[in-house]
Amino acid sequence: METPTFEQLPSLVFELQNEIRQLRTSIEEKVPQHQEDRILSLKEAGKYLNIKPNTLAQKCRSRKITYTKKGRVMVFRKRWLDEFLNKNAVKALK
Repeated sequence: METPTFEQLPSLVFELQNEIRQLRTSIEEKVPQHQEDRILSLKEAGKYLNIKPNTLAQKCRSRKITYTKKGRVMVFRKRWLDEFLNKNAVKALK
């Protein structure tokens, strides 16, 4: 690739800016979905919810939080925890 001339620089910068925007958009579309499907352990989920793992396990046993098991170990999808938080949110008064 040969060195661009001074006159070519503005159009090259414009092309680079467009490519950067497209890459950012592509990344932003993929990252949230990936993060929602992330699997968390009991300890990680407790940390995410800011509660102790024992408290989280009690909520699971009383069917207040969705979970699954890998063998004998409870695991959680991040989106399930987000759904729990949204469902239990207290609405602000206007």
